[in-house]
Amino acid sequence: MLSRILFAPGFILGLLILISVANGIVTSTGFYYHAVGTVDRFHIDSILHFLAGAWLAAVFFYLAARSKNIFDARAHIFVAFIGALAFTALIGVLWEFFEFGLDVVFKLSQQARFLDTIEDLAADCLGAFFMNLIYIRALRSS
Repeated sequence: MLSRILFAPGFILGLLILISVANGIVTSTGFYYHAVGTVDRFHIDSILHFLAGAWLAAVFFYLAARSKNIFDARAHIFVAFIGALAFTALIGVLWEFFEFGLDVVFKLSQQARFLDTIEDLAADCLGAFFMNLIYIRALRSS
């Protein structure tokens, strides 16, 4: 019963909205503290990438719940786990290409170092991993 409630498309949509609001709060707080010079960009960037990874995994589960004719995530938990991680990693890599494009076109310093890219991708995947754990735990509890 719990997994029906937790992974109904409406609940997942609500979860997406909640993560989006948290992401907005972290972003606005980060901009404020960065403007006054009291916080390092790394901490805010990692939190945002973690939340984005969780959000993207929730998007994957939402799409899987909406398209039961194509893919049943409940029947194939391991495939859903790998699919959510792969989906998140793909979007994360595309985002890093976008940041690289900004550097090239506008001479920004989005990709100042290789380590930043790896940290961003790791935070994306870590957020997706934790959302996967929540998903699997809810499925097994029902």
